[in-house]
Amino acid sequence: MLGELFAIGATLCFVISNAIFKRVDTKVSPSQINAFRTIIGFLTYLIIALIVGQFATIFQFPPILWLWLALSFIFGQVLGDTAYFKAQEMLGTTLALAISMTFPIFTIIISSIMGEVIPVYFYGAMSMIVVGVIVIGIGKNRSLNKTNLQEAVIESEIPLENEGVISEKTAVPVENDEIDQSKEVIDVNIGIVDPKQKSKKYLLFAIGIALFAAISWSVGIVLTNKAITDVAIFIGDGQYSSLLGNVVRFPIAASILSAMSIGDKKTKIKTWGKSTWLMLFIGAIIGTSIGAYLYTEAIYLVNASFVSIVGSSSPLFAIPISWLLNREKVNLMSLIGVLLTVGGVVIIFAFKLALN
Repeated sequence: MLGELFAIGATLCFVISNAIFKRVDTKVSPSQINAFRTIIGFLTYLIIALIVGQFATIFQFPPILWLWLALSFIFGQVLGDTAYFKAQEMLGTTLALAISMTFPIFTIIISSIMGEVIPVYFYGAMSMIVVGVIVIGIGKNRSLNKTNLQEAVIESEIPLENEGVISEKTAVPVENDEIDQSKEVIDVNIGIVDPKQKSKKYLLFAIGIALFAAISWSVGIVLTNKAITDVAIFIGDGQYSSLLGNVVRFPIAASILSAMSIGDKKTKIKTWGKSTWLMLFIGAIIGTSIGAYLYTEAIYLVNASFVSIVGSSSPLFAIPISWLLNREKVNLMSLIGVLLTVGGVVIIFAFKLALN
């Protein structure tokens, strides 16, 4: 059951880090967060590899192994994450989450094509989890709509004598004729996109991007399974396979993500305060240094299909953690989604325990 526990641990680490990054997302863009956490992950694995005396081993890898390791990260983190962020921007959180969280379906299909035997109970569990994620997304969207409506009503009730007065909460200081976008700007409609206001062609394109994110994540997790397994076979020992695999994967990804973040004009690094740097560092250590290791170990010890199904249940962990760290509200619809998601996870573990 070690691999199963690693899969849950990895999902938990990713959720905690995302909740931490949420605290600084008004100051740091998604591409900057991705680049920073990847660099920290690479430095972590590099230091550990040097300490255990395994770093030189990566230079003995055949070129094809380097290729599999690079592609596993490019599909999973670079293409998958970037497509998801774009889909979220075009469709809103609910639709983007509902579509992209179907990635276990594609993972099972790809794994089956590659010869992996998929237990029948996986399909039932996967269906419950996907439905649960959709229900959670709907619940979160309703909460967001209600909150934004309340804010809009409050703003509409501002007395006329205060008209033209800018409060400290919404004020944005201007310096040298440039707006400092690192400061929080309140937008009543942020994160909500009404599909009815978009053309059919636009919606189909946006849905295609969300599906591309799901497929990219699926390809990434399957390639990770193959790459880490090949590393273990090559070195003749699975003890350092995840460590060495990530030593190769992370610098390639860090280079790509850093290049992508250079043109990001949302924020300037020099405006980041000490608390922002601290949040970024803690989130990177938890989500990337620890989470990525548990993730690759789980894939190696269990299989890609199982890890993808557990990964798709991340909203189950996200709700309580977001409440604890960011005080995000939970409604009845979200709780129903949590129960469905829990049911899917319980089915998987119940059958695995029975079979073992």
